[in-house]
Amino acid sequence: MLFWHHERVRSRLFMGAMVLFWAVIYSVLTFGVGMGQGGKIAGGILQPVPMLFGASAGIFILGYVIELFRSGWLTARRIVVGLLPFIGVVSIYLGGILLLDEPVEQLDDLSAFRASFAHFNVWFRLPLLVVSFGYILAIFVLFYRWLPSFRRRSEEDFSSPEQMDIRWGNVLVWGMALLTSSYYFLLFAGEESYYLLHHLIAIPYFTYITHKALFQQSPFPAHYFRNTLNLQAAEEEEIEEEQELLSQTDINEPAFTAKIEDYKTTFEQWMQTEKPYLRPQFNRTDLSLQMGLNRTYFSRLFREGYGQTFSQVVRRYRVEEAKRLMREDPRLTAKELATHCGFASPIVFHRAFVEITGVPPMQFKEKESFLQNS
Repeated sequence: MLFWHHERVRSRLFMGAMVLFWAVIYSVLTFGVGMGQGGKIAGGILQPVPMLFGASAGIFILGYVIELFRSGWLTARRIVVGLLPFIGVVSIYLGGILLLDEPVEQLDDLSAFRASFAHFNVWFRLPLLVVSFGYILAIFVLFYRWLPSFRRRSEEDFSSPEQMDIRWGNVLVWGMALLTSSYYFLLFAGEESYYLLHHLIAIPYFTYITHKALFQQSPFPAHYFRNTLNLQAAEEEEIEEEQELLSQTDINEPAFTAKIEDYKTTFEQWMQTEKPYLRPQFNRTDLSLQMGLNRTYFSRLFREGYGQTFSQVVRRYRVEEAKRLMREDPRLTAKELATHCGFASPIVFHRAFVEITGVPPMQFKEKESFLQNS
C-alpha cells in the first residue's frame, strides 16, 4: 500500500499504464491487425474500436493530470465514478446492438455514414465521440485551472522549486490537442496519409511525456487531497493537523503579529549558523519543525516579514554563499558553486545570481579578482 500511495509512484503508474496500452495498440495496428492494404483502416470510417482506443488515451492522460496536481484524490471508487460516462455510453451502444439485433455496419465513407445514419449502431457512434472529447477537454480545463496553485505551492514551500518545473505540461496538453486532431482526421478519412500523420505525432509525443513524467515532482504530499479537490479546503485541513501537533506552543494570531521580528531574527540566526539552505531539498517542513509554525504563519513570515516567498529568500542566502566562496577560491567552477550552495543545477545558479546581483557569476568573479589584486 505504501508503494501505491507515494505521489510520484502513483503518477508514474498512470503514465506507465498509458504508454504500455498505446505500445500494444500501435504495435497491433502497425503490424497489420485490423488494417487493410496501403495503411487504410479496414472497414472504413468511424469504426467503434479505434474510437474506444482514443477515448482510453484521453482517460489515461486525464488520470495522470489529476494525480499530478491533486495527489491522493484518486481512489478505486472515484476512478469508477469518473469512468461512468465512458462505461455508460459503451454499455448502451453494445446493449442497443444486441437488443436491436443490428450488425456493426462497415462505413466506407461519409456518404455511407449519412445513408445509414438512422440505424442505431451508426448514429450512436457520435455519443462515443462526444464522451472522448469530454475527457480530452477536461485535461485542458483542469491543467490550466490547477497550474497556478501548483507553481505557487512550489515557490512557497520549496527552496528549489525548479525541481518541480511543469512548463513541459504545455507540451502534454497541446500535444494532446494535436494528437486528437489527427485522430479525428483518421476516424473520418482512414487514408494512409492521416494514419501516418497520427503515428508521427503519437510516437514522439508519448515518448517525450513519459520521459518527463518519470522525473516530475509534486509539491503536494501523498494523501494531501484525499478528501477534496479544493486546494483551500485541503490547506485548511493541513493547518488544523499542524495546529494540533503544535498545540503545546503559545503561537496564536496576536502573539505571531507581535513577534514577527523575533521570528525573523530566529530564522536568520538559524540560516547563518546551520546553513540548511545548502541542501537542495530544504523546504517548508524543515523550517516549520524548527520554528513551530504552521502553514499560515509560515507564509506570513515571508510575505509580511520579507515581502518575498520562501524560495526567493533562500536563493538570496545561496547567492551570498556563492559570492563568499568565489572570493575565497576563484578557481571554483559554476557546477562546483551550484553544488556547494544548494542550487539544483549550474543553469539555476546562473539565473539566480543574475537575478539578485544583476551580473553573471563570471563577471562578478573577475571584478572581485581585480579588486583583490589592485
